[in-house]
Amino acid sequence: MKPLVFNLSDCGKPASIDFYGDKIEATDGGDAAAEWFTEYLGEETRLTVNPEGRDVSKTNWIPEKNGKALDWRLKGIEYMKTDNFSNHYPIQLISQDSVDDVNKKLPANRDKISHWNFRSNIIVKTLKNEPWEEDKWIGRLHIGDCIIAMARESLRCPLITVDKEEITVCQEDEPTKTLKTFRKINPRDVPFLAERKLCKIPAGTDHVIVKEGEIRVGDPIYLEQVA
Repeated sequence: MKPLVFNLSDCGKPASIDFYGDKIEATDGGDAAAEWFTEYLGEETRLTVNPEGRDVSKTNWIPEKNGKALDWRLKGIEYMKTDNFSNHYPIQLISQDSVDDVNKKLPANRDKISHWNFRSNIIVKTLKNEPWEEDKWIGRLHIGDCIIAMARESLRCPLITVDKEEITVCQEDEPTKTLKTFRKINPRDVPFLAERKLCKIPAGTDHVIVKEGEIRVGDPIYLEQVA
């Protein structure tokens, strides 16, 4: 396929989409984009864009909607109140060290997983090669020109058991089955999750955006702890 290039100025028609049960008002991506995706996918498709973002009051994770929820880690941190099409937090991060740790604990007859299983936006390498170190990064994370802040540990759904190449689900429920043997929910999160009868296993961390900016492969990450 030739590269798809289009201008936001060509996206003028309103579009309404259903996203995890939420109705989102956005903008149609135009005919050129629709033709590109239709040719690639082999069925009629249109692209929806949301250049201005949406108020986070329309999402299902904000403190205003979930009470104190899981956002105790964001105390004292101002962050952007807009989002696009994420159904939870806009950024997800996991360390390669954590992925390696899961692979060490998987049954010997199971294929190794990769960070692709977790669909994270940012993959990091810790200085001390310590798995799950990212759980402790509470505060502002400076990466390149961008600043993000950890909101909670990422509670995983069955999607992590899907092979991205074969698009098949692991019948042995891996790596979820292995994660359940050693990954525990943070004690401060337990009351909220118990109230909503959520028993998902954490792996990786969810973040909000404090300051937009450009990040690059190889950028160092600095943690600014908040008193």
